[in-house]
Amino acid sequence: MRSWTLPQAAKQIAVCLLGVFGTLIFQGCKDDAPQPYAELDARFPEGRPGLADTDARAQDAAYQAALTAAAKELSGLQQTASAARAEAERFGKTLTEQLSARVGKTPPAKLVEAELEKNEHYQKLLKTAEAAEAAVRAKQQENQKLIRDRMWADANAYDRMKAQADEQARQAGVAVRNSAEAARQQAQTAKAQARQAAAEAKARAKQAAEEAKAAAAKARASAPTLDDLSKASGIPVLPAKQ
Repeated sequence: MRSWTLPQAAKQIAVCLLGVFGTLIFQGCKDDAPQPYAELDARFPEGRPGLADTDARAQDAAYQAALTAAAKELSGLQQTASAARAEAERFGKTLTEQLSARVGKTPPAKLVEAELEKNEHYQKLLKTAEAAEAAVRAKQQENQKLIRDRMWADANAYDRMKAQADEQARQAGVAVRNSAEAARQQAQTAKAQARQAAAEAKARAKQAAEEAKAAAAKARASAPTLDDLSKASGIPVLPAKQ
């Protein structure tokens, strides 16, 4: 049986106590160490997400509610535009019938256009229809943006949180995590978003150009010639004096 002297026992107890205190101190320092990426990892355990596909967007209740409301609003605008256009066309048809009855025959298209151009009520109806159709196009673009923003929402949220965590890491003297890879991913995201926005802008510009071309053609055809007026009225055109 081994015997312990009092000094030896006191020394052994002191060593044990120092070991316990050292462990506790080390554990406390470990728990208190800066963890700037903890919140990022908790929200995105698999890293930076890609674009949200149809299934992912379908599970987003807030997005689906916003999309449903946007679609309902677009439907209402389309109905308003359709009714306004129909009203303008109906009034234009009435004017054409009255003009036909007045000249006793079907008037040429250019003469009809001239009559419609100077009719204030028809022009008011026409402007109302055009404004309603412009509202439809604006709402369509707004809805496209809603979808596009949701597709990129998770990736953009990751990039924002990653940038904040990187800054916290630099301030705390902790190594910044994969900064080069994050910058590359953000650059790819920016390029993809720019390409998508450019494609949509190109489509809008093409539509505007087609509408302007159609309006210009309509304006050129609206002015009746002397022959048109002569045929519609039955009054011959006198030759110009030399």
